[in-house]
Amino acid sequence: MRPLTFLYVIMFCILPYSFLLSEETPPETPIIQVEVDVTGTYPTISGNKAKYNGYRDIKDGSVGAYGSVLLGYDNRKGYFMDFSALDIGYDTQSYRLEGGKWGSFKYILNYNETPHNITWDAITPYGSPGSAYLVYPGPGSPTTNRWVPFDYSTIRKDYGAGIRVDRLKPFYMEVSYSHEKKEGIKPFAAEGAAGFGNAIELPEPVDYRTNQLTGEMGYAKQPLFLSFQYLYSQFGNNNEVLSFRNPFLTTQPNVDRFNLAPDNTYQKFSFTGNVKLPMNSKFNTNLGHSTGKSDVNILGSIWNNDTLQPLILSTNRFHGDVRTQNYDFVLTSNPINFVEGKAYYKYYKRDNQSDTITLVNEDGQVTVNQLFEYKKETFGAQLDFRLYRGLHLLTRYQHVNLDRQRYDIPENKDDIYFAEIRYSPMSLGVFRISYEKLLRNADLLFRNPTGSNAIQLYQRRYDAAPQDRDTFKTAWSITPIDPLSIDISYKYKRSDYDDTIIGLLKRETNEFAFDMDYTMGKYFRFFGYFDYQYIKTDQLQRQFDTNPNPVGGIQDATNFNWRSKQKDTTYDYGLGIDIHAIPKKLTFRLSYDYVMANGENDFTYLTAAALTGGRNNENIDIANWGDYRKQCFMFKAMYQATPSMGITAGYIYERYKTSDAQYDGYQYVVGTPPSTYLTGAYSDPSFNANLVFMGFSYKF
Repeated sequence: MRPLTFLYVIMFCILPYSFLLSEETPPETPIIQVEVDVTGTYPTISGNKAKYNGYRDIKDGSVGAYGSVLLGYDNRKGYFMDFSALDIGYDTQSYRLEGGKWGSFKYILNYNETPHNITWDAITPYGSPGSAYLVYPGPGSPTTNRWVPFDYSTIRKDYGAGIRVDRLKPFYMEVSYSHEKKEGIKPFAAEGAAGFGNAIELPEPVDYRTNQLTGEMGYAKQPLFLSFQYLYSQFGNNNEVLSFRNPFLTTQPNVDRFNLAPDNTYQKFSFTGNVKLPMNSKFNTNLGHSTGKSDVNILGSIWNNDTLQPLILSTNRFHGDVRTQNYDFVLTSNPINFVEGKAYYKYYKRDNQSDTITLVNEDGQVTVNQLFEYKKETFGAQLDFRLYRGLHLLTRYQHVNLDRQRYDIPENKDDIYFAEIRYSPMSLGVFRISYEKLLRNADLLFRNPTGSNAIQLYQRRYDAAPQDRDTFKTAWSITPIDPLSIDISYKYKRSDYDDTIIGLLKRETNEFAFDMDYTMGKYFRFFGYFDYQYIKTDQLQRQFDTNPNPVGGIQDATNFNWRSKQKDTTYDYGLGIDIHAIPKKLTFRLSYDYVMANGENDFTYLTAAALTGGRNNENIDIANWGDYRKQCFMFKAMYQATPSMGITAGYIYERYKTSDAQYDGYQYVVGTPPSTYLTGAYSDPSFNANLVFMGFSYKF
């Protein structure tokens, strides 16, 4: 169904019923407002056109006409209707209709399209990219000059409608429905079924449908607020299995398979409420229970080199069933004017009742899938002291207990201490300085691992490892004179993993931000900003063949410790000026934005015996670790010809350049004989773009 047709159908379905809620006749002099905007563009793009577009729809070397229509109606007795249409006819188009009567009812209808352009002009040896069954001609993968071109991109179309009724105050009711359709192709990585040294990049078909229904009923009258909510979501994938011909198998032709996202349903019941209590207090609660379910057929065989090996499974169908519960309680109180307090408790539990499936491989080894579930409890208290006029001291303590099904660290206990001083003298703005301390303890679980698994005795994964973290923040917002405003902030964070032997040892972050806006008389306005971030991480790892022990173990060419010290620097600055050549009539704007990210990784092998083949601790470092530069220059002229008519014209230049070790020297086919087949996804996102535009707007 076309988007406008959809809007008309829903509108005419709902509008007749909306007037049933009316007790008054429309007035004779309604207010109607119309605004029309049309902007013509002409872009020239070199390099990666998909990266430039991203979530846009701009064609290289083609004139575009992007328009919008805004319509407002008010009958001066409470009835209103607002309609908007943006980017009509493009992949970014959206339509929204909203109307009703203030304090009585309100309806909303909307349609949106959102593209996601990943990579254009990718190539694949398969003759049907976008299909759920990928085949290629011949006994082996052909050379790249015979590969098929295609685009990695998706388009999401979202239809929605909703209505809210407030007529029966203090009761209210709200219902909404949305349907989302997402289609296209995205990258999918597969192992080549002949050992981990082989990999292939596949075009995965995207053909998703999501239906979502929400409802809410509530009561709102002081001192009580109650709300009951329900959400139901249904996801469907028209391609649950991707079948493809595996180029790494000697047996040709063949069919290999992977499971894709399965159909699933999700529903949640929740309740929120609050009540005002004596002594200037308030109690809030939030309760919820949700269930997510899915069913999927498990593939019954797997390629083991050139043999299609049957899988011995306890069942060939997996039933997913994940249930969550949350209970939140918050009590705030301000019994005396110089102190305000808050106490809270939060409980969250993820209960995984999915199937446990047993797999017996050809060697007789038994593997059981591990179900992820956990329980998290948080409680704490906060006090806000008003020490002096404009001077506050905020203190807080929080304890978190996290218990999960995990083989290495099943439990964490966090103690978090926080203090902040906030001072807001009337003439100088607001000054804040704060400090937070996190102490994370972990219960370690060892199951006497042997062989290569003995590395678990020394390994601590950073997401759950014991941690000592300090965070310091300061910020100052000042307005020394009316035309000038300045915001300055700084943040320092350091995490030490002192109990970790193998894994992340330390992480340190520095962040600084500056923002300024200054108006000089009625002719000039200057604005600018500067953001800076510097992150250092330090980790110790071990490469081993026979001995996983990093402490006192063997240190030779195949059993050795190595260290990584990574540095990531990012800064972003921008400058701009508005020149009001004719105040309130003609304005010129010039602005420039620049973003730079520079990463490097210093690797050190802790034994010289491992530095073979001409390597040393200098040439193994990576200097370009996710580096990129982006700059944008804009000139814009804005002329308000009349109070109703405006004209804009301008020019935008954008440049994006990357340098990343994992993409430099990109090859579609790697190795002889080939061990990797790639399609060009994410290969080189650099681009240069020039855009000339001119726009016209008119208000009726």
